[in-house]
Order: sequence, then C-alpha cells, then structure tokens
Amino acid sequence: MEKNNVQNLPLSAKDGGLAFSLMIIVYMVFSFFGQAIISLFCEKGSAVYIAISSVITALSVFSVTVYFSKSKKIGYFDICKVKKFKPTAIFAVLFLSIGMFFGLGFINGAFSTLLKNAGLSVGELILPLENVGHLILFSVVLALLPAVVEELFFRGLMLTALKNVKVVYAAIYIAISFALYHCSIAQLFYQLIYGAALTFLAVYAGSIIPCVIVHFINNFTVIILEYFNVGINLYHPLVISLGLVALAIYSVIIAVSLIRRDKKTEIEKRSAVGFYLPFGAFGTVICLALLIMNLFAV
Repeated sequence: MEKNNVQNLPLSAKDGGLAFSLMIIVYMVFSFFGQAIISLFCEKGSAVYIAISSVITALSVFSVTVYFSKSKKIGYFDICKVKKFKPTAIFAVLFLSIGMFFGLGFINGAFSTLLKNAGLSVGELILPLENVGHLILFSVVLALLPAVVEELFFRGLMLTALKNVKVVYAAIYIAISFALYHCSIAQLFYQLIYGAALTFLAVYAGSIIPCVIVHFINNFTVIILEYFNVGINLYHPLVISLGLVALAIYSVIIAVSLIRRDKKTEIEKRSAVGFYLPFGAFGTVICLALLIMNLFAV
C-alpha cells in the first residue's frame, strides 16, 4: 500500500516544511482579521466568540491542505491518507486514548501550576458551558472540527510529505510542529508525546481515521467532564498507573510493525533537512515567538 501509492506521490519533505509555515501564516492572518471583526459583534469569551474563533482556526489549517492537494494535483483523500484502516488499529485507538488521558493527563495541570507560580500566563480557556446547546456547539467546534482538520494536515499531508524519512524521524518532526502549532508552553510536553503517538498510529493503521477518533475522544472527554462537573484526580498513582499500562500495551501493538517498516525505509538526509530548510524553519520560529509572547500575555 505504502510502496504503490504514497511513495509515488509528488510531495517532498520540503513541501511539508512549506505547508507548515504557510499554514501558520494563514492562521495568523485569518485570526487577526477574523477576531477583529467578530469582536465588533460578540463579547470576547462568549460562546459565539469562542466558536467562531475555533472555526477560523480550523479553516486556516484546512485551506492549506486543500491548496497543496490542488497545486500538486493529488487526490485529497490520497494526500491526507483518508482510507480504510487495519482492523487491529481499533485496539490501538482504545489503549492510546486511555493512556494519554489517564497516564499523562496530569502533565498539563502540573506545567500550568508551575507557570502560574512563576507569575507567567498559561492562557486558560474558560468554556461557558451553560446549557445543552453550548455542549453540542463546543463538541463540534472544539472537539470534532479540530480533530478532523488537524489530523488531515499533520498526520495526513505532513506525514505524506515525509514518506521517505524513517518513521521515528517523521514522528519527531511532526510532533514538534504539532506542539508548536498550539502555542502553549503548558501543553508543550504533552502535545509532543501526543503528536508522536498519533503519527505512529497513522503509519500503523495506514490511515488517519483512527487518529481522528483518538483526537476527538481526547477533546470531547475534557468538554463532557467539564459540562457535568466531574472531577478526576489525574495525579492519583492508580490513575496514572492505569494510563501508563494502557500506553505500554499501545506501544507493543504497533512497535513490531513500525520496526519492520523502518528497516525497509532508507532515510533521505537531504529530505529530512529539507523539511526545515529553508521553509519549515520560518513557521517554527514564528510559533516559538508566539509561544513566548503568550507567556507574558495579560
């Protein structure tokens, strides 16, 4: 499947770096003008404001994915790896979802507390979950929509661009880009692990669909727990242990398959470097600057 289809697609690591930087630029432009306009009609922090801002962000990511599909004359489903997936990937979805939430869910909270104690900003988003309508709205724009468009871009377009690079290196590049894209130092470490794990899942499954499912479960769980005001002690040793066991099982499920694949893949050093130079580095620097600025936001 990989040899016959993805390997022959006219998309290089350099295209992946360009796509990332272009997406960040489009995101900044869309956000600046979009939020300026909606601020005229909606109160900042309101349900409508948050929803429209989320849609603007999703559109910026989606538009770049569509652009590369059209410019490279590659079918959208092909470039984004939207296809049938290996049935056993369902087990990987289950264990990865449990593992990330329970095993590593404490990381964001721990980093947030650390930053707050240092007098820095963590940019917390407070959702106005006042009724069922808000629950449905945010489940769509903050759980489903990001899960779809981000996976189409990061585990679809970018992974396809890195087709000639060993999986472990591709996972590192994509994880760094994915974490920086969120521009949150509090979430940085979690997003690095999450981004790499989702990349491994996409390669194992041969499709981004399982990644979309995991991504949605993660986002939706946070929203549903907040709506029903259900508190889970993510610092409890038993909770963390449960999650780490699930992550270990997930790792075993995909490890053998990925090791075999990497043995057949000759990493093209020029392609690997080409992801960042000259294009990818631009988007990376912008994200780092935004990340640092957000630490001191009032």
